[in-house]
Amino acid sequence: MAKALQRDLCGYRVVRPVEQYIDATIVTNGISRAFSAGALCHPFKTMERISGVVVNVGKTNPLQTMVDMRKTRLQVQYMGKVRDVRYPHTSHWGRVFFISTPDGENCALVKNLATTALISTNILEPILPEFFPCGMEELVDDTSTSLDGKNKVFLNGDWVGVCEDSGDFVTRLRTLRRRKKLLQQMEIKRDEQLWEVRIYSDAGRILRPFLVVKNLNKIKASKGKKHTFQDLLGNGIIELIGAEEEEDCCTAWDVRHLFMEDNGKSAVKYTHCELDLSFLLGLSCGIIPFSNHDHGRRVLYQSQKHSQQVIGFSTTNPNHRVVTLSHQLCYPQRPLFCNMISDCLGQPGNPVSHNRVMSKPQYFNGQNAIVAFNVHLGYNQEDSIVMNRASVQRGMFKSEHIRSYKAEAENKFSSGKRRNPDDCINFGKI
Repeated sequence: MAKALQRDLCGYRVVRPVEQYIDATIVTNGISRAFSAGALCHPFKTMERISGVVVNVGKTNPLQTMVDMRKTRLQVQYMGKVRDVRYPHTSHWGRVFFISTPDGENCALVKNLATTALISTNILEPILPEFFPCGMEELVDDTSTSLDGKNKVFLNGDWVGVCEDSGDFVTRLRTLRRRKKLLQQMEIKRDEQLWEVRIYSDAGRILRPFLVVKNLNKIKASKGKKHTFQDLLGNGIIELIGAEEEEDCCTAWDVRHLFMEDNGKSAVKYTHCELDLSFLLGLSCGIIPFSNHDHGRRVLYQSQKHSQQVIGFSTTNPNHRVVTLSHQLCYPQRPLFCNMISDCLGQPGNPVSHNRVMSKPQYFNGQNAIVAFNVHLGYNQEDSIVMNRASVQRGMFKSEHIRSYKAEAENKFSSGKRRNPDDCINFGKI
């Protein structure tokens, strides 16, 4: 495109419309190639290749779909021993779950987000004018103005102003954020050593919610009422905290730690509190009952069974979906025991569970089978399985395997003629 346009400009020719220089198939072929190969390549520069831009989303069960949508992938070369990037980082605590990771070369390079972790989005609302009433001074092009004793204020890496008292400035900003007058996904970090206040409102940051200890008295006032997660954010009871801002917080493990005394001393003045320790796990491990009383290796095996191997009913309209390969369990059942994370996977309109949380039974897959380990009068059966014939005939473990095929029928004798829709077409074996 560039060469053709330069040829017409340098040769003093008539410049044609822009539509004649642009090849629309470049974008179409690039997207089609990315979906087929899973990598984004330059059409001419073969060395520029970005892998992992398109991955397959599992549709075996609804839980597998949610787990695949919450995976994080490090864009590094898998060839060779890459050690440093595989090690867990301290900033990943409560945001990235380390146990649920694949084996092989992708081990520790592909991780899952925690249950309550979320990714910030890019919001284009103007937030800079809200900083001036909180104590920020605007930068001016005046060399005579002294900046000694003042803290620098950065917004997404750009120096936007200064402030004298960084503690009061940060406190006012956090108060406005809890009152829903500022972005709830905004991250505020106070660095006393470098005399800086760093504020982030860009996309791509991993945030997680905390209970604000200062506003816990609001829970007693609203006890007995139904509140959504957005209501708790708007009332300042829950606050979204980033990795850098968490360094300035003093977080308690549980609500009971807020009132505990340490060796006769007064209770520690915490600023935030964890919602629940089970939220540190991922979705595939969070639905395992009593996972904190089991070995880590067993938790890993069971999480893979829940999200990868189990078959359920992923969609309610399988006959109207064109899917290459899918499995459907005819009679899925709910488990005998559900934990808190299972009840939190809900939506409005479903019946209320025992702990007043909206439940969603569509996320549960598999069947509850009664298994007996028998020796049959001393004769060892090794690995054989004896099943009840009546249960199998009633539909136990009955599933459907759906696969789509595509074929094109052409007639070489009448390829140039217009085909009559009433003509009979003989399809071959598919």
